[in-house]
Amino acid sequence: MRFKTECHSVRCSKWDRLLAVPMFLIALVFLLLTGALLHLTQGDLSSALGIKLLIVLGCLYLFFVAETIVHWRSGGSNLRQHFRYLLMPMMRLCPRDHVDGKSAWIPLIGWRTTSNDLEKYLSKVFSGPMIVIALLVLPVVGLEFMYAEKIADSPINKFAIDTCSGFIWMAFVFEFVVMFSIVEKRFRYCCKNWIDVAVVLLPLVSFMGAARLGRLVKLNQLTRTAKIYRIRGLAIRTWRAIVALDAIDMLMRRDAEQRMEKLQMRIDEKQQEIEHLQQQLAQLKSKTLETAESKMAG
Repeated sequence: MRFKTECHSVRCSKWDRLLAVPMFLIALVFLLLTGALLHLTQGDLSSALGIKLLIVLGCLYLFFVAETIVHWRSGGSNLRQHFRYLLMPMMRLCPRDHVDGKSAWIPLIGWRTTSNDLEKYLSKVFSGPMIVIALLVLPVVGLEFMYAEKIADSPINKFAIDTCSGFIWMAFVFEFVVMFSIVEKRFRYCCKNWIDVAVVLLPLVSFMGAARLGRLVKLNQLTRTAKIYRIRGLAIRTWRAIVALDAIDMLMRRDAEQRMEKLQMRIDEKQQEIEHLQQQLAQLKSKTLETAESKMAG
């Protein structure tokens, strides 16, 4: 599969090229800190950790505001996407260009023209790692339910579980943002992948609910719902990854090859039977002709 790899083959402004890497790193740090805020503070924004995280996030947010101003002053035509960045800065991980919006900057790959081929390629790239990450859901959720009291009584165990949960959530967010940024019909993509949207958004809703209720609520209904959707996301993620890795296609191809071999064997058998019948018919014709000739001679 070939993609355009040279800078001059992808239309993007100098600001797009200049800010792509630093803003990606800022957005990635923002995502990491947001994951920590959602999973380590339990909605307690008044805690020392919560206050520190909010201060750092606020400082990082100024970079997104500054970038919006830079592109606005430079005459960028694709400014609508910056409203998404200001509403959800993690969306800045994989931006579109400000010339015609037909290319996107992809981590470790660079600027690429968006297309169906690129979407299929990235789906396959994400398949293997996301299977491994999704499989972490089961042991994490299982430990939370089976050893809830022990985990609650041990700050170290609780920190380990919350860190794993945050890592899983951030991985889902990262993949969703990249895929959402390169597809053309985004609403249809969200409808088709609604379980991914739920996995990404439910921890945010759960956090806001816990923040309103304070320390009295450590595990509300929304938190349990988020975990259920993560398990459902595991099943759907595994199935999609298998399909993306062409495993189903390989099995179908193997089954088709077996069927073709059987059909060929049946054809060979039928051909042998036809040849045998043709020999019998030739013998009968020969005997009939000899009988007719003998009668005429007599």
